Amino acid sequence: MRHLFVILAICRLASAQDVTCYRPDGISRTYNGTIVCNSVEGAVSMCCGWNDICLQNGLCKVKSEESADATYWRDMCSVSTWPEVGCLKACTRAGSIDELGNAPMTPCDGTDYFETWCCGYTTDCCGTNDAVTVPANIYTSTSTSISISTSTSASTSFTSSTSTPTSTGSDSSPIPTTERSQHASGLSSGAKAGIGVGVAAGVIAVVGFVAFFVRRQRKSKTAMASGASYSFQPVTGSESPRQPEHTHVYEKPADKEDMRYELPAEPSVGTDR
Repeated sequence: MRHLFVILAICRLASAQDVTCYRPDGISRTYNGTIVCNSVEGAVSMCCGWNDICLQNGLCKVKSEESADATYWRDMCSVSTWPEVGCLKACTRAGSIDELGNAPMTPCDGTDYFETWCCGYTTDCCGTNDAVTVPANIYTSTSTSISISTSTSASTSFTSSTSTPTSTGSDSSPIPTTERSQHASGLSSGAKAGIGVGVAAGVIAVVGFVAFFVRRQRKSKTAMASGASYSFQPVTGSESPRQPEHTHVYEKPADKEDMRYELPAEPSVGTDR
């Protein structure tokens, strides 16, 4: 039964549902492999890639596979109106976003929840009017607990109050779409193909292992059953062969009845007269 749950978990990952999110201009985008960060049903939330880390300030943290460095992205929102509670409407100018409407952002002190950020990959705006103020938590306007989905844990609860960003960011160099395509908000065709092949290979390997394990257990049980049917049972209660005891031979003494007598011989008759 344990192996069945493993197979179902892998198949569930392979069949992730499409999620529809909205750019700052209200245009909808539907992607396979996108998650809504706030897992409370019906709540307004930012969207992130399924392998991103959802931060409570509304940003998506993307860890690099090649190094320990991470990048931060302001992704799309779960509703088209982009309300202040639940959506981080920062870095929305044309020069700060890619074709999907998403924008990379960099903290001025390099930490996840610093309140001063720059649009783009540098900290050049820090200390200037182009800096963006990002609140520590965008999801609640009152003291209410919510659940934020992450790729490293099932959910994380936060309780805080909301403030709003004070700037939309300055016009900077356009964000290349090739860089944004590597971010998991919308997986590229190559990434989807790679994930599909990897998941299929994993499912086949797990199914093969389970089949081998079940067959081995079945053979073991069959062998044990056969051994129980034809096993040697020693005979109990029987006596071992005994050597004959030595006996003495006795002769019966002769009685009178047993005495043998012979008649005396008759005198021979002479022929002389």
